[in-house]
Amino acid sequence: MTNTIGTHVSPSYSSELSSPATEIVEGHRSEVLAFPAHEKVAFEFYRRLYVWYDILNSAALGLQPNPNRTPATLALLRDGDLNLKEIMGCEDWVMSTILEISILDDWKRDMISRGTLSRRELSHRADYLEERLNAGLAVILASRERDDAKEAMTQRERDQQTVTEIFIGCALTHLYVVVSGFFPGLPEIQQSVRWSLERLEALPELFIRFVNWPLCVAGCLALKEDQARFRALVPPMSLGPHPLIMIRRTLEVIEKSWSLRTSQEESAETCSWTIAMELLGTRYLFY
Repeated sequence: MTNTIGTHVSPSYSSELSSPATEIVEGHRSEVLAFPAHEKVAFEFYRRLYVWYDILNSAALGLQPNPNRTPATLALLRDGDLNLKEIMGCEDWVMSTILEISILDDWKRDMISRGTLSRRELSHRADYLEERLNAGLAVILASRERDDAKEAMTQRERDQQTVTEIFIGCALTHLYVVVSGFFPGLPEIQQSVRWSLERLEALPELFIRFVNWPLCVAGCLALKEDQARFRALVPPMSLGPHPLIMIRRTLEVIEKSWSLRTSQEESAETCSWTIAMELLGTRYLFY
């Protein structure tokens, strides 16, 4: 089933966006309308944060997306109601796609456990998401080129666009891992990792905290020749609290993945970020 960018879902997911989900969202809005103005602002802010971290932690930790929340969340993101770009830098439709990749990953694990996984069906479902991400990225890049020529964008808008591009690149990387496994040498994985790395390097240092999850995904899959560039993205440690302490912890996960890879055969599936976190004794939340 093909819709516009950011609203496309595969046939198997369309039932999750049916009218019951819309009714949940509409009922939610009705309650919010009764709040005092200052409470509405606070509610909307924390709702955005909740959705943001819920999606990223499902992707990062390999958790099953909550079936009770997912339909309403997808409906909100589909309609652009959350406008996550304003506070976190990434557009709603990209976050919706990341959530759907987690749904696909969960479906794959379920099919494997039943002994009924069809690789053909897995690839077919993944194609929908890949096409959406690539089409959306093409629109964004064309917009950037057009606006740069007119000098029509503020620096903040450029940075937000870069954040969105980084999330698209790493969503593609994650999708390729779901389909093919954790093999850093795969051409499609390396293409998306290096593209994301270039965009990460273009991002101002203060914005790096908004791309914690993409940094982890791309970093864990980086080849040896690119590892120094990933290390350079994280400011060096200094006396006192590190200004980006959570990014330092992300780098620890990345480094663990790299170190484990060196002890494995080149042809073997390498250590994922979830395994690296388990070996570090943590389930790192991407805040």
